Amino acid sequence: SSPIKAADYDGVFANAKRTSDKFYTVLYVGICAQSSRIGFAIAKKRVSRAPGRNRLKRIARESFRHNRHSLASESNAYNIVVLANSAAATASNEQLFASLDTHWQRIRGTADPVREQHQKHG
Repeated sequence: SSPIKAADYDGVFANAKRTSDKFYTVLYVGICAQSSRIGFAIAKKRVSRAPGRNRLKRIARESFRHNRHSLASESNAYNIVVLANSAAATASNEQLFASLDTHWQRIRGTADPVREQHQKHG
């Protein structure tokens, strides 16, 4: 899978749908492609140390790899950009994987909409 190219980030930031929780914000936009692609925008302001940023990317990449096939169909896929929130820096790997699983479910449209509404305003 190819990563998102620089020009594609603009399209994601301009048109994205968004899902957020304490650890990650995930932006996504539907594309006509056979496989979804992931990119990262993890700010130094949120996670100041490079090893911490790398861990967050590594976990997101791994989680995405396991969920990639369910995030694409024959002709529909997503460009996905993952942003980290400050709390992610101190979260356990298990918490981060659980957070990402919830984001992938929301993108697939299988999450409980009531809980999603609650988390947006919570």
